[in-house]
Amino acid sequence: MFLTRCLYKIAEQDLGRHLNLPFIDKLRVYVRGGRGGNGLKKYGGIGGQGGNVLVRGKRHITLKSVYEKNLAKRYIASDGEHSQKIRLNAMAGENLTIHVPLGIQILRDNGELIDEINDIDDECIVAHGGVGGNYKTFFQGQPGEATMINLDLKLLADIGFVKKFEIIIIIMIYFILALLDIQMPVNQLFFQCFLVLNQQFHLFHLLLFILK
Repeated sequence: MFLTRCLYKIAEQDLGRHLNLPFIDKLRVYVRGGRGGNGLKKYGGIGGQGGNVLVRGKRHITLKSVYEKNLAKRYIASDGEHSQKIRLNAMAGENLTIHVPLGIQILRDNGELIDEINDIDDECIVAHGGVGGNYKTFFQGQPGEATMINLDLKLLADIGFVKKFEIIIIIMIYFILALLDIQMPVNQLFFQCFLVLNQQFHLFHLLLFILK
């Protein structure tokens, strides 16, 4: 029963108040691929492809740290270059990568699952760049894909982080709290355990946090 209480998801909060929360498990962001560069009709030049927006898994970060690095929650990749006489095949725009913690589901607003990020360097494209101008587009660069996506942190038990030993450790911490009659909000305990399971600091630091 404790494990169920400890690993429950924190109630969804207004995104504008995320900085005041110790932990967040949902983040909604705007992503847009770069626009394709214009072609050069006279010489048959092809514009550069717009950059893609990707989501990639990384250790030792949280959704809150992702939010703090970009409070506007807007991720826009670079545009492709226009074709020129000196470079008929223009260069593509740079991709933009959003690093997220492991165990993330990427969802559309309608609940459709785009992909999951469960391992280091797992990645997926969430907004494709526009096609560079060519004869099919009358040498006009095309706009990149634009959409809203939701980054949803799954329960630890769902993504296989919690091993038998780690479950025992969490249960022991719970009983230590009970024996010492220490009152600690469940969401704070969950957050600290989450950091431990992601190896962001040692169990010793967790005990110090509880006992201080």
